[in-house]
Amino acid sequence: MPACEKHSGWPDTPAQRLPRPPDHFTPANILLRELPSVAIDNQMGNPIKLVVKHNHTVMTSKETTAQLLREVVRLFIRDQRESAACMDGGQTVRCHILNELLRNGPLPQQALVERLGLDKGWISRAVDALSTEGSLTRQVNELDKRSVMLTLTAHGKARATSLDAQLNGHAETLLACVSPDQQAAFHSALQSLKCALHNPDEKSRTTCQK
Repeated sequence: MPACEKHSGWPDTPAQRLPRPPDHFTPANILLRELPSVAIDNQMGNPIKLVVKHNHTVMTSKETTAQLLREVVRLFIRDQRESAACMDGGQTVRCHILNELLRNGPLPQQALVERLGLDKGWISRAVDALSTEGSLTRQVNELDKRSVMLTLTAHGKARATSLDAQLNGHAETLLACVSPDQQAAFHSALQSLKCALHNPDEKSRTTCQK
């Protein structure tokens, strides 16, 4: 059974409703912090209804779909960092580098700067730390002697693979909150967003088909 179950209808009495939450406290906070007890009923562009199973409390939000997407992404990234113990800046960069090299390595160090959109100094310090830990090696790039090619060691690959599995497990736990009859549509929507992000220019209008 998924952690979150869908509920229909609103509570009939005021006693069953929570008071208005503070401005910093949003339904998305509840969703990602208390996955076992929260359900979501959402239509594109309509207010969101969150239902707490134990006491049937509901809250509404007038967030637009765009605002909701940004908030979910922000909280998802935060929870991914917590799940992988990548909470400080330097450690987070190392996690990004391990993941990028696992998927696309070996890579020139400058390519990491461009792919991750991070400052060269952050990348350089993180690469130094990973090299010291024995997670990657640095060699002269045969295609460009001015650059350095980064490759995961056996230790680094094992570490990156473990990290990847841990993050996938966290995502699968969260996805259990999406009801089975919505899974296919949700997967399709994510594919469309992935396509758009890989094709950010005008070509995306013809490349991404609905």
